[in-house]
Amino acid sequence: MKKWQLLGTASVLALTLAACGNDDKSTSDGDNTAVESPDKENTSSTNSNNDSNDNDDNNDDNSSTVVDKRAVKDAPLALDEALTTFDETYKGAKISSIELDESNRQFTYDIEGFDDKKEYSVEIGEDNNVIEKNEENRDKGDDYQELMRDEYITPEEAIDKASKVSEVGDLAATSWSLDYDDDEKAAVYQVKFENTKDEVEVTLDAKTGDQLNVEKD
Repeated sequence: MKKWQLLGTASVLALTLAACGNDDKSTSDGDNTAVESPDKENTSSTNSNNDSNDNDDNNDDNSSTVVDKRAVKDAPLALDEALTTFDETYKGAKISSIELDESNRQFTYDIEGFDDKKEYSVEIGEDNNVIEKNEENRDKGDDYQELMRDEYITPEEAIDKASKVSEVGDLAATSWSLDYDDDEKAAVYQVKFENTKDEVEVTLDAKTGDQLNVEKD
């Protein structure tokens, strides 16, 4: 009788231990599941942040645009005023080239000249201030040609004639220059028309206003 009681007690203990083992395993599995969840959330959060950063970069690229240059007709300083400033800076120098262009949102005249001994250059801002000037000795054999402005059409007339070239279309004139062209053996105007996409440069004979060349980019 005691033998059967011992066997019964042993069976109960075995079943109890088995049940405890299953509970521990179940608890362990639950703990593992709870640990994995934050990792998934962190991964999801990281991917979300990366996607957000990529979108921000794309938005920055799309928002970066090229600023249109102003038309030379809006230049506040007249050519005659700029030429007077050049003459006051280097008295007696003859004019060999003139250019009006916009740089850093400011129109500037770049005027070059010469005399018997030296060559000169002056950059003049739209407030008629001298931004930069330079002089250096002439090299032997340099062939300078003085611009005879009284014999040429005006810059305004040159721009008007150049704007009628078919390639120009509705582009605005953003710069012009006047100097002597060795190939043409004559003084020429070069008028540039452009926007953020297209650029056309028209070359005219400074005396007659005849079209000499058209380049389109």
